[in-house]
Amino acid sequence: MKYVFCFLLIISFSNGISQEREYGRSFDLGYGFVEKHYSVKNPPGHWEAIANYTAIFFNGRDLGNLSGFKISPSGRHAIYGKDEGGKLYIFYTKQQKEKSLSLKEYCYPNNPRWNETQMKLLIGCLKSNDEYYDLTINLTKPAVI
Repeated sequence: MKYVFCFLLIISFSNGISQEREYGRSFDLGYGFVEKHYSVKNPPGHWEAIANYTAIFFNGRDLGNLSGFKISPSGRHAIYGKDEGGKLYIFYTKQQKEKSLSLKEYCYPNNPRWNETQMKLLIGCLKSNDEYYDLTINLTKPAVI
């Protein structure tokens, strides 16, 4: 039984679970952020032979495949969603840390209005059912107001 498990584990990894990225174009977004386009070859029989993605990096650190990525005018903050689960995050460039926001439902960040003197951010949220609502975020202690 132990050998069957090991065999299945080896097969699953050889079928492309750990896929290698092939990087293409890169764009400097300013303040240490870089957008990099990459492709991944999928295993034989997959409906898509090559998958194309975009990742955001901060000072060489891969933040991931992000959605709705926006940098604040000062470059001290960024807001984005992550494709895995639709969570919303604030990235603090000085601390090089991201903080997730507790939301009741999915939010694709849209049209951010930064007020960094008051440490607040007003964004439009596009929900998965195409409804739209405004959300105010406290940047000092990331929380929805």
